[in-house]
Amino acid sequence: MYNTLKVTGPGLDKVEAPDNPNEGAPQEESWTNINDTRTIYYKFETKFIMTATPPHRHAYVEGFAVGIIKAKATFEVTRNNSVIMSTVRPCNGSSKTAPHQSKLTCEEDVSAETFLSLPVESGDIMEFTFEATNGGYVKVRNKESGILVTYYYEGKTQINRYILGFDFIDPHHCSVDVEENCTEDMISLAKTHIQVIGGPYQCVDDFDIHLQSILLSPSPDQCDGDSPAPTNVMVTLLYTCNVFFCLQAPINVSWQGWRDDVLSYSYLVSVSELHDEHPNTSDSRLVEKSLAFESDRHRGEVCCCQSVGSNQTQPLWSRQLIRADIYQSVSSVTPRVYALVLTAYDKAENSKSARRIFIYDEVSNVDVVHGTRLLVTSSAPIARNRWQWNTTGVSVDWEKRYINTLHLNNGWLKQVAPSHDVTSDYDDNNHSRGIDAIDHVQAIVEYRTAFLTDHSGGSIIPSPPPDAEFQSQGLMQHQTITPVLVDGDTVRFWVRAYDVRRELLEESVTVHVDTSPPVIENLWLTRGDRLNITVHRVEEFNEMTFEWLAFDDHSGLETVSWRIYDHFTGSTIYHGEDHISPSR
Repeated sequence: MYNTLKVTGPGLDKVEAPDNPNEGAPQEESWTNINDTRTIYYKFETKFIMTATPPHRHAYVEGFAVGIIKAKATFEVTRNNSVIMSTVRPCNGSSKTAPHQSKLTCEEDVSAETFLSLPVESGDIMEFTFEATNGGYVKVRNKESGILVTYYYEGKTQINRYILGFDFIDPHHCSVDVEENCTEDMISLAKTHIQVIGGPYQCVDDFDIHLQSILLSPSPDQCDGDSPAPTNVMVTLLYTCNVFFCLQAPINVSWQGWRDDVLSYSYLVSVSELHDEHPNTSDSRLVEKSLAFESDRHRGEVCCCQSVGSNQTQPLWSRQLIRADIYQSVSSVTPRVYALVLTAYDKAENSKSARRIFIYDEVSNVDVVHGTRLLVTSSAPIARNRWQWNTTGVSVDWEKRYINTLHLNNGWLKQVAPSHDVTSDYDDNNHSRGIDAIDHVQAIVEYRTAFLTDHSGGSIIPSPPPDAEFQSQGLMQHQTITPVLVDGDTVRFWVRAYDVRRELLEESVTVHVDTSPPVIENLWLTRGDRLNITVHRVEEFNEMTFEWLAFDDHSGLETVSWRIYDHFTGSTIYHGEDHISPSR
C-alpha cells in the first residue's frame, strides 16, 4: 500500500525513494549524492484483502483467521556486483498463529550505523526489499476423538524491490579528464544553416529563441556488446533573429564528450545578459545582470555500449524523442554580451556547468573618428601627401582612426567575471568570445593590410587584391612597406579594421612616386624672328621676349617662376618676377 525509504544527511539534505511511495514495484531506480548518511527511515504498509467470501462456518470449525503472518525489510548494499553489507529488519505484530487482519505498518528510524557497517562509496547500490506474506489457520474439532487440530494455510508472498544508488561524482567532460584523443567540444557555438524537422524556423520582428534538441543516438546493433561504443552528439538548435553568430539563421549549439561515472541523465540550457560592472573604468568586469532564457530540464535514457577488447561499459548520452517542444519569445532585447550555460545533471542531482560567451549585435558598425586620416606619412605634405619623392619605402599611418563606438562605450571587450556555477576549467577559455579581456584599440581587434603597385597612375589597380593577400598587423596602427619602386610608380594601400564580430571597414589611400625634378629646355631671348640672341644694349629689352620649355613627365608642373637680375657687378639686383600657370 505504501513504500518509502528516506536517507538523511547533514543539515536538511534528504532523498526519498521510490519516486511514488503509493505505487508498488517495479519503479525507476533512485539516486542520491548524500555521502555522509546520518539516519535511515523506512516505512511500508501492507494489508491482506480477502477477495472471496468465506463459506459458512460449520460446527466443527472452532477457529479461523487469515491476514498478514510475516513481514520484513531487507537492506543489501552491493559494490562492483558484490554484496558488502546486508541486514534484515523484521516487522513485529504478526505471526501464523496470530495473523494481522488490518493494515500492518512496518516503520523504523535508525542511525546509519545500524544499517551501514562500512561507509558507502560512489557507485554503491542499496537494494531495499519490503516483503509481506499472508496466511492463516483454521481450527477443526474431531467429533469422534474430541481432539482440536489446527491447520495452517499456505499463503503468498509479495515482494517489492527498490533501488537507491549512491553517486558522489559530478558529470565531467573528457577534455578535462585528459582522456586520450578527446577532441569533442563541451559546448560549441557555430554559425550554421540547418534544415530541421518541419522546415527552417522563420524569424519575426522580436528577439525570438527557439530551442530544439536532437540526439544522434547509437543504433540498436551498436549496443550488442560487439561494436565499439558510438559517439553520441546532443545537438540543441538555438534559433535567433539577432544573435551575431548567424543573423537570421540558427545557432547550432552542440555538445559531446560528456561523461558520468554512474550515468548521465538530463541537461539544461540558460542564457544570461552581461553588463559592465563599473562603466568608464579600465579594471571593470562584465557581470551577470539578468536571465534572458532558460530551457526546461530534459531527461533521457542511458545506453551502455561495450568497447571491443574491454570489459568496461561507458554510459553515454542517449536521447531519441525530443522535437520542437520548447519555445521562448523575449521581446525588446537590446544588443549586449550574453553567457550561455549548459548544465549536465545525473540522477543523483550532481551537476556540472560549462559556459560560453557570445555577443548579440546586428546594429553597430565600424566607423571612422572625425578629424583623423589614413595618411601616407612618407609623402610630401607640400604636395598634399599625394606624392612621394623617394623609392625607399612607403609609410602609412591610421592612428586612432577606426572605432566601434557601441562595443567601446559598453565595455563589451572587458574581462568576464567568474561564475559561481562554473569552474575555471569548464569556462569559456577562448572558445568563443572568451572570458578574458580582449585586446583592442577603440574596440578594433585586428587590422589587415594589402597594397598594389602600377606604372599607370593607379588606373589598373582600382580594386583591392584577394582576401588571402591581406596580412594581419595585429593592433599596429602604422606600417612601412618596401616594394621595388621606380620613378613614376603608383602605390595603392588598403587597410581593413575588424571588430570582435569580424565586421570590417575598408579604406584605401594612394600615393604616386616622383623622384626626378622638372626639366627646363630651350631657354633663350628672342627679338622678332631671331632666336637665342645676345643682348648688348639695355634699350633693346623692351623689344625682346623670354622663351623656355619646362615639363615634368610624372607629376606635372605645380608652379613656374622667373626673375631678372644683374650679375655683372657680382651682386644680385632684382628686376622682376612672375608666376605662370603651368600646363603638363
